[in-house]
Amino acid sequence: MTEWTKYRDDLEERLIDEICDVESNGAIGFLRIEDEIEERVSQKIEKLSDDEFESTWDVHIPWTIDDEIADMEEE
Repeated sequence: MTEWTKYRDDLEERLIDEICDVESNGAIGFLRIEDEIEERVSQKIEKLSDDEFESTWDVHIPWTIDDEIADMEEE
């Protein structure tokens, strides 16, 4: 298992993007509240402990943190 915490900032951005995916949620786009939602999600994620962050990742993203880090390292 990768020590993912050193990648936390990048992982936070990817989690925020996934949670706030406007294309998959027409209501967000229709109401034009993308920025407000992204800001609130960002604030909440930044306050999570590492364990809470990992649990949140597991709920909202269908691939593992290790898979995401492998993709990031390939880029």
